[in-house]
Amino acid sequence: MFQDGLELPTVHLIRLTIDGLYYSRLLNIAPISNEATEGAFEQLLQMTRKDYHT
Repeated sequence: MFQDGLELPTVHLIRLTIDGLYYSRLLNIAPISNEATEGAFEQLLQMTRKDYHT
């Protein structure tokens, strides 16, 4: 992601969010619904687009 021109904090936020979603589901620690997971992934994908405004 660094090569894509994303700011470092955005890269870390995306990575840590994905890690959290993964381990929450893997370890069954307060996993969120499939619908909420899909929404979170869509938001993360939006954050990787060049036209995304924070």
